[in-house]
Amino acid sequence: MLVEELYSSYFDNNCSSLPYSSDSDYLTDLLSFLDIILNVACAYKGMNESSAPLHVSDAHLRGLSISPVEIVDSLSSYRRDERSKEVSPEIKRQIEMAYSHIESRLEASRAAGFTPRVKILSKKFHLSDFERFLLLLALSSASDRKYESIYAFLHNSVKEKLPTKGLAISLYKMFFPLDDYHIGRTLRGEGNFFRFLAESSGSSTEARLADKIILSRRVSGFIFGINQIDPELEGIATIFDRTERIDDMGRCYNFG
Repeated sequence: MLVEELYSSYFDNNCSSLPYSSDSDYLTDLLSFLDIILNVACAYKGMNESSAPLHVSDAHLRGLSISPVEIVDSLSSYRRDERSKEVSPEIKRQIEMAYSHIESRLEASRAAGFTPRVKILSKKFHLSDFERFLLLLALSSASDRKYESIYAFLHNSVKEKLPTKGLAISLYKMFFPLDDYHIGRTLRGEGNFFRFLAESSGSSTEARLADKIILSRRVSGFIFGINQIDPELEGIATIFDRTERIDDMGRCYNFG
């Protein structure tokens, strides 16, 4: 795929002024936006595989001629190179086009009286741009299992199938500026976004790059509309807040 084809491969420019018809319609575009980012990240990783050093735990496979000091130096140098690497302006332009496509459709949606649930959630909790990216990563793995193999590839481990704080930071910094303040908050699990996560997804004792980003069932249920009534049951069923008192509990209904 050519760089100039990234946007057109995932988005139809003829639809850029159309409002979103549903939450799933909006989520499809969000995941397409993420797919462009992951496509580029996987390509960059593939180009650097030949020069990337082995993990420290596998260093003995390199032979006795390489000392532990040389291995550490190699790892440090590689990581510095990776941290400083940014994608080309042409690629960033494709990302900007995809972002503008989504924003244009959102504006049309608001004019039509529809706001996707992801946007409602982001606005209610005042999520930053980076926190919205964290939310998108968490949504991806909850939406489609294809992302498991992609994240495993980027993690370089078949066992690591979910996005982590470290991966989120690396991906975001490839395309967008991110200061140390937001990185520190992410590692410490500070900010409104971390209220959305499943309790088991983070470390309870220390902040780690390897902490997984997994949405709680409550939040994913809201975004995916799992807590909505099936249209066929509307009129005969109601969802009640279990914390509220339900009057006339003893009332009987005749469905005959």
